[in-house]
Amino acid sequence: MIVKNMDELGEIESLYKEYYGSLCYYALNYVCDMEVAQDIVQDIFVHLIEARPKFETSLHGRNFLYLSVKNASLNYIDKKRSKLKYLHLHREEEIIELPDDEVFIAEVYRKLKKAVDELPPECRKIFYMSYIENQSNEIIARELAISVNTVRAQKMRGKQLLREKLKNLYVLIFILPEVFK
Repeated sequence: MIVKNMDELGEIESLYKEYYGSLCYYALNYVCDMEVAQDIVQDIFVHLIEARPKFETSLHGRNFLYLSVKNASLNYIDKKRSKLKYLHLHREEEIIELPDDEVFIAEVYRKLKKAVDELPPECRKIFYMSYIENQSNEIIARELAISVNTVRAQKMRGKQLLREKLKNLYVLIFILPEVFK
């Protein structure tokens, strides 16, 4: 503490006792949070102890305190508003990016569908039955009147052809991992 003498400290202490409660209430009207209001008032008194301004009358001291609390409260509100604005802008960026992500995923699915549609007919049919309709190899073999080994071979062939066609779309490995096992 930078106080010249005990008289100054006594004056500050009497100002504190006299105005602390009403200054907190005054700050509360601005910041709507009692803890923040108390922090603001305490900071003002710390500043008062450090700066040691001289007041000609007690009215000047009172006016200084209320004006300081008002300015500190408004500064707090501005900082809070700036933070909220930043968070809001950051949130808008997330919202703006979301459609891009959805467009990207839709584009990946479109390319995957196109690649699947370009598979040889038998391979394409087995691929759809297995990965889109979730049918087992045995059911596919029975429905198409082919062996289970032929179903497995066509599935492997389809996956290999898709890997070659979609080699630049590594994201598919994460989106549809069961297709690329």
